[in-house]
Amino acid sequence: MSKIRDQEVLKEIKLILEIPEDEPIFILRAQDKIAPTAVSAYGHLVSRAFVRINQNSEDTDSEIDQTGLTQVQSKFIDDVWSHKYQMLDWQKTVNNLDKVKLPDA
Repeated sequence: MSKIRDQEVLKEIKLILEIPEDEPIFILRAQDKIAPTAVSAYGHLVSRAFVRINQNSEDTDSEIDQTGLTQVQSKFIDDVWSHKYQMLDWQKTVNNLDKVKLPDA
């Protein structure tokens, strides 16, 4: 796994993304052969968690669709799938075939 070795660069990334300096982050790159699968698994887990929360919620203000998600939650999950497909498309591009690999150990 590649690490951001320059701590100043890491500080800049967190500043741009408005992430507290002491909060760890984990970045998946499209060059990682497994990244789209990891993003997909994340999407499934978050979707299931949202559905469970909605089933136990007494909040009647949010409309739940047939999938058990609110509109905002559904948009979030759609964005996750979009990232997955963008990664897959990037991996399949002829110019990138030699860049796709398992992470460096």
